[in-house]
Amino acid sequence: MNGEADIAEGDDGLAAEYVLGTLPRIDRAAAAARARSDARFAARIADWEIRLAPLNDGFAPVRAPRTLWPQIETRIFGAPAPRSRLGRWSLLAGLGLGAGLAAAVVLTVLPVLRPIPDAVVAELVAEGTDLRVAARFEPRFGVIHVTRIAGPAAPEGQDYQFWVIAEGGAPVPLGLLREGELAAATEVPPGTVLAVSLEPLGGSPTGQPTGPILVTATITGS
Repeated sequence: MNGEADIAEGDDGLAAEYVLGTLPRIDRAAAAARARSDARFAARIADWEIRLAPLNDGFAPVRAPRTLWPQIETRIFGAPAPRSRLGRWSLLAGLGLGAGLAAAVVLTVLPVLRPIPDAVVAELVAEGTDLRVAARFEPRFGVIHVTRIAGPAAPEGQDYQFWVIAEGGAPVPLGLLREGELAAATEVPPGTVLAVSLEPLGGSPTGQPTGPILVTATITGS
């Protein structure tokens, strides 16, 4: 196995662990940062999310119990003492640890408790074609990563062009899939249609699809 294949296999495993949530916090943050700048790695994450999404079908959302916060406090501060929370912070300051440590504790806890929007993942497919395109939209950054994950490249002298169509709106071109992937700034609220058309080399000359729409997907939720 050559070096490039080893790297590809390693990236695939890393993407799978990221989606499964088994990476340590530092590694997960590094993987998330890489996905924002590496469209190929982001596409691996999108592919794993699509493959593993059926595992979530049997689970309903659950509201966190009221006992969760006291459990977190206990893990951070130890068993509760007979004093108010203000007294706890006063004790920290009295011990000379000061506001710096208090801020560090807050910064450590808040990212865990603050909800982070999930990525919106879609797979663009259609009957009668082997072309499959994965799209991953990250609401935090307003960026969509698009990757051709199956099917042939565009025929010679033509290009695949990616479109976003807001509900009730006109198609907006976001780029060409010449290298099999692209990243672009956009929004994809529910009802948005994602599409790939086959266009002349360089893309549609009119700003609207002129060739056949090959694959599509509709965003039904975020």
